[in-house]
Amino acid sequence: MNRTVLAGILGGVAMFLAGTFTHVVLPLGEAGIKQLPNEEPVVSAIKSNVTEPGFYFFPGMPPGASGDQEKQWEQRIRMGPVGILVYTPQGQAPLEPLQLVREFLSNLLAALAAAYLLAQTRLASFGARVLFVTALGLVCWLAISVSFWNWYNFPTTYALAELAHELIGFAVTGLVLAWRIKT
Repeated sequence: MNRTVLAGILGGVAMFLAGTFTHVVLPLGEAGIKQLPNEEPVVSAIKSNVTEPGFYFFPGMPPGASGDQEKQWEQRIRMGPVGILVYTPQGQAPLEPLQLVREFLSNLLAALAAAYLLAQTRLASFGARVLFVTALGLVCWLAISVSFWNWYNFPTTYALAELAHELIGFAVTGLVLAWRIKT
């Protein structure tokens, strides 16, 4: 068990470093993201009308809507625009240290989970163990990023960049775990 935990910790460090590489060296961190044209008046309108931080979907449907209200909402969806807004009115520091800590902790937990799952297998070859862990990244992408692409219209370029990011991160983690965990 100690060997699996140590492998998971090393794998978490590897995943964090791989994520840094995909965002800093490769252009995956900006893929599919655009800057708002005429940003100032748009931001000014948002500041004037949205005061609470949150995840907003528009056009919104009133809580408990039914009948005609649902039909009106469906019509507004068809006519557009449709979008989401993740909003923090008070702002924040770019690359805040707490964000990096949370990212590292999420990578560490993912690598520990992958190490545990890998330790439960009977995969004899190094390549099979790496492929197993890499496949976990594909599962994560399918479960999360594809849903965001499907339901919230995240750009295809963004979704594919996320696929590359997950596969690279889990493959690098898989190399470390396969090296440390021999099932």
